[in-house]
Amino acid sequence: MADLFFNFTMNHILQQFQTAHKLSNNYKATHTSPPSTLSWVDDIAVPINAETNDQLIHKIQQTVTTIHHLLTTHGFTINYKQQKTKCLIAFRGKDKRQFYRQHLNPENNTITIPINEQND
Repeated sequence: MADLFFNFTMNHILQQFQTAHKLSNNYKATHTSPPSTLSWVDDIAVPINAETNDQLIHKIQQTVTTIHHLLTTHGFTINYKQQKTKCLIAFRGKDKRQFYRQHLNPENNTITIPINEQND
């Protein structure tokens, strides 16, 4: 019974995320767009694309904030420890090295994306 409740709740959360994601500036539907979310049990992947590196950072922050808010609202806790929650980023363009230097922590190869906690 617990598995059924978990799956029902996660489906509800993902539907809420899809709606919020499509209403935000993060979603730009084209015929080549990847699906807006992929999930397996309690793992969620959200492909994000942007025209500039600044937009990419902003869209990642908005996406993580939305997911954080939806999950915590439904009683879930996200494990943000290293190797548990990941964001794979590929900066592009002539300023990509500057973005890596600006955002990459060389001690542990991580990039910190602050969460907007105003929704909590």
